[in-house]
Amino acid sequence: MWDVGLVKQEAKRALRRYYWMAFVVCLCTSFVGNIHTSLGKVFNVSFDLPIYRNPQELFTVFTILGVALLLGVVFSLGMRFFLVNPVYVGRNRFFMESRYRESRFERLFFGFTQGQKRYLNLVKVMAIQDVYIYSWSVPGVALLIIGGLYKGLGETYTGAALLALGGVLSLLSAIPLAIQYYTYSMVPYLLTESPDLDWRRALRLSKQMTQGERAKLFLLDLSFIGWMILGFLACCIGLCFVEPYYQATKAEVYAALREKAAALGLAAPEELPGFGS
Repeated sequence: MWDVGLVKQEAKRALRRYYWMAFVVCLCTSFVGNIHTSLGKVFNVSFDLPIYRNPQELFTVFTILGVALLLGVVFSLGMRFFLVNPVYVGRNRFFMESRYRESRFERLFFGFTQGQKRYLNLVKVMAIQDVYIYSWSVPGVALLIIGGLYKGLGETYTGAALLALGGVLSLLSAIPLAIQYYTYSMVPYLLTESPDLDWRRALRLSKQMTQGERAKLFLLDLSFIGWMILGFLACCIGLCFVEPYYQATKAEVYAALREKAAALGLAAPEELPGFGS
């Protein structure tokens, strides 16, 4: 059993040994994530467009915008699947190893150093996890994009209606999205010690490990809101100093749920081999 206060206390105790290395690891991870976000914006298009009435002009404009949006989506997803997600797994590996012994900065690139087969499996499993989690938000986001296009093309009422509907759907999808997020939140940690794990098994095992734990996982994230607000007030710089504490706490949670899985016989020993060198 674990509780919010206990895992945070254990995280603070462990961080005394390796805080500044954890700070560098989190900073580099954030940098990679921001590159992914920033480069994706290269394909962003403005919805502040002239009003087109000619059907041929409308078709041309929609085609250009559609191609630009498609390129943006493909590029952004490619960056996330092949670069950002493996780095997230490497960050988690660093924090899990640091619970037991001194880890190395190079562990941030754990996902890229396990051979092509394991790397591609990691990419596949993490991509499928993303689909399972974020597919709930697709209808709402799609309507928001289409509504923005219509509004930019001068179809004010149609655009406003689509934007409103997209906003409502996005709000309604927030709860199932959060449930899915916490249900499959252990997948990146499972891959840190078992990068060969099949995607079906990884998702199922994460679901079993978080059964009855999702409310506590939510409360754990909620307990960091004060720290996050302080970080934002410090021009977002403070977030860089809070992130190691947050990640160390999540590592403690995985360690507790890992023990639960082993005790209940949810996972075979070879599926949870530990964090040896």
